[in-house]
Amino acid sequence: MSIAENKYIRGRILRLLQISYPYPVSEKVIYQSFLDIKLPVGETSLAGHCAYLREKGYIESQPLEDRGLGIKMWVHKLAALGIDLQEGNTPADPGIEIQN
Repeated sequence: MSIAENKYIRGRILRLLQISYPYPVSEKVIYQSFLDIKLPVGETSLAGHCAYLREKGYIESQPLEDRGLGIKMWVHKLAALGIDLQEGNTPADPGIEIQN
């Protein structure tokens, strides 16, 4: 993917999490949202974008597991710094294309 596509993907993740705030969103739902707009983002690539946003402090992530159902997944939610970035209350990040 190009640098511009990476910035777009990160911005779209933040926008999706802003819409669902304060509730977390599973990584599978985020993945599906990209398929819905015909932008296939691999699961490994998506995990990398979420790690980037987490390391920057824009999102909080948590692994969840239901052993009874045999399900393991990551859920993500927007952090306070991510809200500020989305609302323009903090300097722009050159690695993210903000979407409103």
